[in-house]
Amino acid sequence: MATITRTFCIRFSLVLMILSLASMLAAPPAVHALSCQIRQFNVDSPSSASPGQTIQVNTTINIACIQSEGGTYYTGRVDLVDETSKSVLSREPFTIGASPNATATVPNTATVPQANGPWNLDVILYVFESGGIIAITEHHFQVQVSPLPISIGSNYLTVGAVVAAVLIAVVIVGLALMIWKRKRNA
Repeated sequence: MATITRTFCIRFSLVLMILSLASMLAAPPAVHALSCQIRQFNVDSPSSASPGQTIQVNTTINIACIQSEGGTYYTGRVDLVDETSKSVLSREPFTIGASPNATATVPNTATVPQANGPWNLDVILYVFESGGIIAITEHHFQVQVSPLPISIGSNYLTVGAVVAAVLIAVVIVGLALMIWKRKRNA
């Protein structure tokens, strides 16, 4: 019985090898990107903003994809996400196309929240091939939210104008009193 089991295993292994070899020879080669590399991922964002203000975050990216025969069509998307609530504030798609190398600057906009303090954000870059994600990366940054500063210079001008008007009024009243007193004594 040991001989039958051994013979059966050898024959079964040979059949599997022949079937595997035949399926490899019969299958057409897949045409798709082997990989994509994000070479540049720069986020340009304001460091501070006022509550309710609209800000723009520009993401500059350079992507290099290795392609096989036939070419592949690539797309991408940049999401601006509130890190605390995980809500997507802005979603901007862009086209890479069939070129293996692409550079793009993608603008995202968002409205600054009303609460003062640090606003934690993420920019997430997705690269797609035939609808599936083949590359992803993210960048965390912070925007300081604070009210607009009061312009001290304009306040000094306002105070100065008021002081000047009061001084002029005092001088006019003083002159009027002096003239009235002289006429009364004369």
